[in-house]
Amino acid sequence: FEMGRMMAFTPGWLENESIWLHMSFKYYLELLRAREYDKFWLAMETGAPYNMDVDIYGRSPLECGSFIVSSAYPDSTLWGTGFLARLSGSTAEFLSMWTLL
Repeated sequence: FEMGRMMAFTPGWLENESIWLHMSFKYYLELLRAREYDKFWLAMETGAPYNMDVDIYGRSPLECGSFIVSSAYPDSTLWGTGFLARLSGSTAEFLSMWTLL
């Protein structure tokens, strides 16, 4: 049977078990819209790039990447590193959160 595009990638990379920032940001945005401010700030403590260790994230903390390599990836030196694989919805989601704040 067809497993789709995710099977083309090593686990922890792109569609196969990585952390997509735009999907995390969609969750944070909905917390704001639901007025769940305590849950929003708790999630942002570890989920916002500006709170991440720059040496691990590998980018400016003000830059929204596409995905973060998860611990499912075989090379542990890349765990937590952010990559910009293509245009990312994370910036749009972040700006939406910013306007609500």
